[in-house]
Amino acid sequence: MASKMIQGNEKEIVTFGRHTYSNGFPAFDWPNSGFYFTFRGNAVILSFSEFKKPYTFYVLVKVDNICQRFALSTGNEKIIIEGLQNKRHTIELIKITEGEERIVFTGAEIFGTTPALLPSVPKEGLKIEFLGDSITAGYGNLAPATEKLFYTFQQDSTR
Repeated sequence: MASKMIQGNEKEIVTFGRHTYSNGFPAFDWPNSGFYFTFRGNAVILSFSEFKKPYTFYVLVKVDNICQRFALSTGNEKIIIEGLQNKRHTIELIKITEGEERIVFTGAEIFGTTPALLPSVPKEGLKIEFLGDSITAGYGNLAPATEKLFYTFQQDSTR
């Protein structure tokens, strides 16, 4: 099996939502911001920059529209997606919680018979931006109604 390293700032990687850049790499400060890209392979490992201070964020990762939630607490974690068929896939990462830190996507390693980063097709359709506060970002929306104090694991801005 071969592998191909890609940088987080490659032109084929599409960013969305409110984000900034850190040392040239996309940095996701706000809920519902993220990126997607298309690749050929059977596995991918996503990498991030270390956080300035530990804080647990949650991200939603979609591979071919199948979703899984992951926690990132230091930025040193890797998100590993494996067991895919060796073909074309689209992977999307969405930051779904608030926080004082930002998630900086530094790159990925793609595995497969002939791994490659492919041109991404821009998503079409209506784009809506919500302005508001923590409630608008889904803060506490997974908590029981009786909960008075919320935690990041109780937030999902996509719901």
